[in-house]
Amino acid sequence: MRCLFPRAPAAFIEQIVKDHDFFVRTQTWKTAKIMPSAWDVLQRLRRHWKLALISNCNHGIITALLRAAHIPRRWFTIIIGQDQVRHPKPAPDELLKAEHIAHLKAAYFIGDSIYDVRAGKRAGVKVIALPSGVHTARQLAREKPYKLITTIRALLQFLQ
Repeated sequence: MRCLFPRAPAAFIEQIVKDHDFFVRTQTWKTAKIMPSAWDVLQRLRRHWKLALISNCNHGIITALLRAAHIPRRWFTIIIGQDQVRHPKPAPDELLKAEHIAHLKAAYFIGDSIYDVRAGKRAGVKVIALPSGVHTARQLAREKPYKLITTIRALLQFLQ
């Protein structure tokens, strides 16, 4: 919002963010679509891995989007949103907080944005990049993730 409205008062920015969050939680969550095969892949991965969901969304939006995708919250050992850290991605704070809570070092950090790759690398975690629409495979490759995959099924094959 600061890029769009660099001179806007803080109260104006806060209201836009509140309005955005309200509409996602109450209206637009219904239009969210899950990646083909994602539900199945998550179901299989959770049998062998502890999964954490780390997002630059806040918890209300995370919950709404999980509901839209019919993904149970219980599939994730930890859920960390941007509202729980001082510095969201590309800072490593969300990932480091998840590791701290779990008392574990993350084996991999899977993300679909250049900010995910940067955050994972800053946290010292191997990053698997999966383009999903926001950033292209080429943009993700420029960030030099540990592994670049093009389908969610490839993720399953890589991790098993």
